[in-house]
Amino acid sequence: QSYLYEKMGDYKNALKAVRTTNNIRFNERVEEAQSSLAEMQTLFEVGRLEFEKSRLTGRIRFIALLAGGILVLLLIGWSVYQYVMVRQLKQIRRQLTDANEEITRQSRRAMESEKMKTAFINSMCHEIRTPLNAINGFSELLLTEQDPAARQAFQTEIGKSTKALTVLLENMLELSQLISTEDPLPVAQTDICLLCAERLELQRQLGDNPAVGYAYEAVEEGIEIPTNAFYLTRVLDNLLHNAAKFTAAGRITLRCRNDESRRTLQISVSDTGIGIPPEKQEWVFERFTKVDPFKPGSGIGLYLCRLIVTRLGGAIRVCPDYRAGCCIEITLPY
Repeated sequence: QSYLYEKMGDYKNALKAVRTTNNIRFNERVEEAQSSLAEMQTLFEVGRLEFEKSRLTGRIRFIALLAGGILVLLLIGWSVYQYVMVRQLKQIRRQLTDANEEITRQSRRAMESEKMKTAFINSMCHEIRTPLNAINGFSELLLTEQDPAARQAFQTEIGKSTKALTVLLENMLELSQLISTEDPLPVAQTDICLLCAERLELQRQLGDNPAVGYAYEAVEEGIEIPTNAFYLTRVLDNLLHNAAKFTAAGRITLRCRNDESRRTLQISVSDTGIGIPPEKQEWVFERFTKVDPFKPGSGIGLYLCRLIVTRLGGAIRVCPDYRAGCCIEITLPY
């Protein structure tokens, strides 16, 4: 229209047509801009929603991971707690089992101690009653007997019974004293060979069995070591007395040997008597035990010997390889 109006010379309408065209073009561009802006706003809103969605998804994942971590920690803590509780329960159960076993052992030991005490009382009553009856009986006979030879024999029997009763009571007193204290025994330089020879000679004099011979064997003389002569004398007397009591015929030998390489002194008392069975070679060192229940004795001699030798730092045992009778060996350090 503007071209036609221009050719016709109607410039007014031509200008009007141009303006109309420009307005139309402006309006189209505005619509296009508005459409682009609306599209951009839509895309922006979609992007923001996507961003919010992704952020929300991340937050949900974080919360899920945090909850999972907390759950794992709770499970670990619960497992540790259960493990600790199980260990404590096992420990308590073990302690209860040990306590029950200890109670059982103590009860068994108390019962054994009660039995041993009863056996000891019975044995002591018998052992004390026998010499007392002999003393009383021979004393009454001594008052009425006129024959000098018979009176002498009665006095001898009274003396033997008195000595046996004295030895029994001395052993009991020594045992009580050694058990009641753990103080070390005083020691002094002692000639062991001389001591052994003296105790063997005394036992030879006290022995009333001519079928038994006595022998002393020493590798060297004059062996001196620090020990307690009084208690060692008690040990030797008990061993020699036991050897004489259980040997009807044969030989009793006391040996003394010095082992300088080990710095020990070995003393052994061997006999040709009834011996000790292998299964009882350790049992005989317990209290109130007797190999032959029909033989006189309180059953504390060997127990007292081991107690003394142990307090002196040594050891005492029944020689397992000796077959001719019984052999008991003492090892003392110096």
